[in-house]
Amino acid sequence: ANEEVRALVPAINALGQQVAAINLDIARAEATGNPANDLRDKRDTLLDELAGLVNISTNERDDGMVDVFLGGDELVTGKRARTLVAQPDATIDPTRPEFLRVRFEDTLLPANVLNGELASALRMRDVDLRGLRDRMDTLALGLIENINRIHSQGIGLQTLGGTLSTTNGVSDPTDPLDSAGLPFTVSDGSFDLIAYNAAGNIVETVTVPVTAATTTLND
Repeated sequence: ANEEVRALVPAINALGQQVAAINLDIARAEATGNPANDLRDKRDTLLDELAGLVNISTNERDDGMVDVFLGGDELVTGKRARTLVAQPDATIDPTRPEFLRVRFEDTLLPANVLNGELASALRMRDVDLRGLRDRMDTLALGLIENINRIHSQGIGLQTLGGTLSTTNGVSDPTDPLDSAGLPFTVSDGSFDLIAYNAAGNIVETVTVPVTAATTTLND
């Protein structure tokens, strides 16, 4: 969607420049008192194309030229067309500094884009896809929590021996688990430590209770 924004801006600029050029041709042709119908038809076609890309309004002058406005700002004034630019703006999404904002080149003020293909691309990028991303994050979080919950109720397929360690460090082994800086939520519950002999038979089971607000690693 961001690349579509980048591609649409030159297309809008080209149409604006063509409208400005035909404005001049129409004014010159009709200065003799003869209507320039073919030129007007061509300009109407260009304006229709431009309206499909971005929201515009028009005002025809007495000399036959048409002024074109984008969201209340002049885009084409007689024989002169302003240029739009698409510039990176990190304020749109700090995690995606390459996202583009559409501005007028001469003032660098943002263009008020409300309709057309350009507005659709911006809405897709900034609203629709962002909402989809957030819903996917929520779904992923739910899957993680539920898989971990189910996994915590199971028994390992392999017996373990020797020293065990974890990459999830705590701030202090004397801190309660729910405030020790672990990257997951600790819930009250218990787990079993099962000891096997060399023949693979259970020789002892120890149930270890966990209370998130009071249990520490030292316990």
